Amino acid sequence: MTRSGGVFAVTAVAAASVVSAGVVGYAVMVGRPTPAEIVPPATAVYAAVEPVEFAQNQGATLRGELAAGEQVLSSGAVGLVTSIEVRQGDLLEAGMVAYRVDGLGVYAYEAEMPLYRAITTGLKGWDVEVAQRFLALALGADVEIDGVYDWQTKELVNEWQKREGLPVDGVIDPARFLWIKDSLTVQTIDLRVGTPPPGLGATVIAGAAELGVVEISGPTSVEAGVPYRFILPGSPLDVAWDGAEWTVAEAQRDMLATLLGTVSEQAPDGLSGPAEIQGRLELAQPVAAASLPAGALMASDSSGKSCLWLLEDQGGWERVESVSVLGQAVSGAIVVDAVDAVGRNVLLEPQTHVEAGSCP
Repeated sequence: MTRSGGVFAVTAVAAASVVSAGVVGYAVMVGRPTPAEIVPPATAVYAAVEPVEFAQNQGATLRGELAAGEQVLSSGAVGLVTSIEVRQGDLLEAGMVAYRVDGLGVYAYEAEMPLYRAITTGLKGWDVEVAQRFLALALGADVEIDGVYDWQTKELVNEWQKREGLPVDGVIDPARFLWIKDSLTVQTIDLRVGTPPPGLGATVIAGAAELGVVEISGPTSVEAGVPYRFILPGSPLDVAWDGAEWTVAEAQRDMLATLLGTVSEQAPDGLSGPAEIQGRLELAQPVAAASLPAGALMASDSSGKSCLWLLEDQGGWERVESVSVLGQAVSGAIVVDAVDAVGRNVLLEPQTHVEAGSCP
C-alpha cells in the first residue's frame, strides 16, 4: 500500500504539475499580442524614357476683326459684258484687264482719285500723270511722268491701243478704265456675261475684307517671341505672340481675311465685323523633349514642378529635380523637359519607394 500509495502520491503530484504547466502556458499565450500581417516590400518597376519632338499642339480659336474691302465702281462702259477676266481670290492689280465689254478691255489703274475726263493731246494735270504711269506699266517702257500730254505721250497711247486691239485714236477714255486705290484680292463680282455692266458709280467688284486685330484663345500657355503656326484647312498661318498681341505674317493677312469672310456666318462675303475660325496652335519649330508614364513623377512640395528617379548602373536611383511638364503626347504619356533622361529607365510610382517629401 505504501508503494502503491507512494505511486498514487507521485501520480497525483505529476498530474498537478501538468495542470499547472498548462495554466502557465495558457496565461503566456493569452498575454502575447497577435502577430501583424507581413507585407512584402513593393517590387520596383521601371519604364524607358523615350525621345519626342514636342510641338505643343493645342486646340485654339482665331478671332479677327474685319473691315469691309475696297468697292470698285463701274466706269460706265456701254455695251454687253463679253468676258470676265478675274475670279474670286484673284489679285487685281494696275494694268490688268478686269472684264471686257463688247470685246474690249476695261483696265484697272491706281490713283488717289478716279479719272474724270478724256485725256488727249494738249492736256496737263494729275490725270495725265496717272495715264503716263499706266502706260509705263502696261508697255514696260521708260516714260517721262510730267503730267503733260505731248506727242511722245500720244505715240505711247497709240502703241498701247494697237497692242490691245483698241481703236487707235490717241485718247484715254475713262469709261475703259477701272479705278482701284491699291491692288486687292477679289471677293465678289457683280457682272454677268451677255448683260450690260452696272451703271456708272455702281459696285462691280468688291475686294476681300481687310484684317484688323487678331486674337487667339484656347491654349493654356504661349511664350512671347516664339514663332507659332495656326493650323487650319489649307495652308497653316505663321503667327507670333509679342506678349501683348498676336501678329499674322503680312503675306498671309489677305488670305486669312478672305477665309474668315468666306467661312464665318458673322462676317460673310467681306462684310465688316468680327469673325472666327477653329483650329490648332503649335510651335513652328518643335522642341526636343522626353516622354514617360505619368506615374513616374512626384510633385514637388514647394517649386510647383516635379521629380523623377532614374535607375543607375549600380542599381541605385538618381533623383532628377525641377522637371517641368510640357504637355501630353497622343499616346497619353506625359511630355517633360528632362531631355537628359532619354534612353534611361525611370522608376514608376516613386511614392511607394521613397519617403514623403523627397521631392524638394
